[in-house]
Amino acid sequence: MQLKALLSQAKRVFVFTCAVVLIGVSAIFGHAPIAMAGASMENPIDQAVDSVAGAGTANQVKGRAKQDIGRVQSAVDDATDKLDGRTKQIKGRAQQDIGRTQQAAENTADDVQDSVDNLANRVKNFFD
Repeated sequence: MQLKALLSQAKRVFVFTCAVVLIGVSAIFGHAPIAMAGASMENPIDQAVDSVAGAGTANQVKGRAKQDIGRVQSAVDDATDKLDGRTKQIKGRAQQDIGRTQQAAENTADDVQDSVDNLANRVKNFFD
């Protein structure tokens, strides 16, 4: 008698686990893995889950899967937003550094020109 009860419980757990996996796949990919006969007919997997685990269990599992998918998508969106912000920050720093380099190059060119002018004036004054 105990063995029969144990096998019955194992069968229920197996069916429930398979149903949860199939419902999860269905929720992730947005379609039922088993073709439905009609739009008004409930998915056979949902019926099996509900008959084994109680009414509404299939919807609870689907809802939980959608929540988890939403959390993952939200985390990915947050990471993407952070990456976009960091990318803009790096581009801004690079542009600022380019501007500083241009200014330093202009200042150096001015200093070289001033030095050349001073040298030319000194040489000119030396021979005058």
